[in-house]
Amino acid sequence: MPVIGTFAAVKDGYAGTIRTLMRKAQVRIVANDRKTSDDAPDFRISLGSTEIGAAWRKTKSGTDQSYLRVRLDDPAWPQPFVAAARASSTPAHTPSPSVEVPELLFDNGLGGFSSDGREYVIVLNGDADTPLPWVNVLSNEQFGSVVGATGLPLTIS
Repeated sequence: MPVIGTFAAVKDGYAGTIRTLMRKAQVRIVANDRKTSDDAPDFRISLGSTEIGAAWRKTKSGTDQSYLRVRLDDPAWPQPFVAAARASSTPAHTPSPSVEVPELLFDNGLGGFSSDGREYVIVLNGDADTPLPWVNVLSNEQFGSVVGATGLPLTIS
């Protein structure tokens, strides 16, 4: 099953990152302290001050393993989707190896030009992303493509 999010327990729920082809967002899964019925969600999922989903605590049939049934809704998606959030004993990702950063001309904290001035070098630490949106455009008379650091690429031919 693909992993689209990683979370850590916090005082009132969970905090973490959801990462899909179209979106990377820091979200919070917060206990629903206003639950008025058994069908109401156990948790609310928020991106900043905007609610983007809900989660219900469930137990896997025939076991005592619990998980969260998550329903996410984003206006950029054609329809809401349902996922399962469960504890994992394996790390979500392997840290990237350290690389030597070359001396850069006009270094702005995210990158700069190589010493010969022919390339722009982007240097990101850990899980950091480029400022959004960040895209590269490749084109000639018959072809065009936009490739983003996060999100789906677009090709026109």
